[in-house]
Amino acid sequence: MSEQNRVLVVDDDEAIRKLIAAILRRRSFHVDTVANGDSGLLGMALRDDHTAAVHYTTPAVTADVVSLETLRLGLRSDTVERFALGGAD
Repeated sequence: MSEQNRVLVVDDDEAIRKLIAAILRRRSFHVDTVANGDSGLLGMALRDDHTAAVHYTTPAVTADVVSLETLRLGLRSDTVERFALGGAD
């Protein structure tokens, strides 16, 4: 599968992860999901072909930290996309 078809969704809210994953899968993406930035970084390190969609306010390791860590770890920094949703964040 080409790297453009793989997305790693990072959000601490399970319902949001499932929603985003379902939308992307309907558009023919292969989607992996994780609940926090640490797991997102691990997933990106293990599978450097991911584009990561990371919620800005994921606890502990935020989207900005994930972006900086991808640089520090030598991963492709252009693969991190941040998203924000309305709600109680």
